[in-house]
Amino acid sequence: MSESRRTPSSAREEIERRDPSPASRIALRVPVSYRSAGADIWGEGTSWNISRSGALLEWASKPAPVGTELLLWFSFFPGSTGTALPGTVTRTTPNGFAVRFGELEDDQVYLLKRALPDGA
Repeated sequence: MSESRRTPSSAREEIERRDPSPASRIALRVPVSYRSAGADIWGEGTSWNISRSGALLEWASKPAPVGTELLLWFSFFPGSTGTALPGTVTRTTPNGFAVRFGELEDDQVYLLKRALPDGA
């Protein structure tokens, strides 16, 4: 089936059939905005790497402590409005933090899969 004919449901099924071990990360530098639940102020950053299960982000404006639930807005595709993904901060670094994506809707899974090369 061609990529353009895949439905969000079939993309989720394909991801779920893969090995349940930790997902491979790929280097992917894209702009990311993020905010904690209920917050009005967005932080800005850039992704360093990403997988189907999470991402490592470099923050430009404000850090997020471990355990913080975030809404992350990734600009995967030039000219698009972006993709919103839920995540939780799992660790921090001197310049950023790692997030594990939360439960994703079918359309979020589909967009994330389109942004990542096969096998990531």
